[in-house]
Amino acid sequence: MELFFRSKKFITVCLLLMAAARAKAQNPTFERQVKSSTGYSKTLQAIQLDFTIGEAVVVPLIYTDPALTQGFQQPPSGPVRTATGADDMILYPNPAEDQASIKFALDTGTTKVDIRVLNRIGQLIFTDVVLPEGNYALLYTFNTSAWVPGVYVVNIKMDTGLSVAKLLVKL
Repeated sequence: MELFFRSKKFITVCLLLMAAARAKAQNPTFERQVKSSTGYSKTLQAIQLDFTIGEAVVVPLIYTDPALTQGFQQPPSGPVRTATGADDMILYPNPAEDQASIKFALDTGTTKVDIRVLNRIGQLIFTDVVLPEGNYALLYTFNTSAWVPGVYVVNIKMDTGLSVAKLLVKL
């Protein structure tokens, strides 16, 4: 009788393993992701140089195509800001106490500028939309006196790209 129960368990386990193997045997789709320890991108005249530093190629045993996990730079996911010949963003005073100012050279064709300030955990602290009046330069001042001292990220999003800078607010 004991042998019967053991063989019944063995058959049940075999059937479960066969069902699991059949379910896994379907053709999966692999999504490629890029992870890198560091990288750099620079546009010089008409040439864009991109690189990352990391592991070059990994070939998994179950999927014969090589998967590039590190070692190459993905193209930008949004519009690339073209160089205007000026610094991207000047944020002053930094560190700020009561107020901070942004000085920024806009690209031609910029119709809307979205200014956002985030704290270190990604919470939106301040936002404003500015409509430039054709002079291709932005000078914007905002109040920081009520903000908690710390590090903030200032994002300027335009029709033609994005610029990011850090702002330190002190007592």
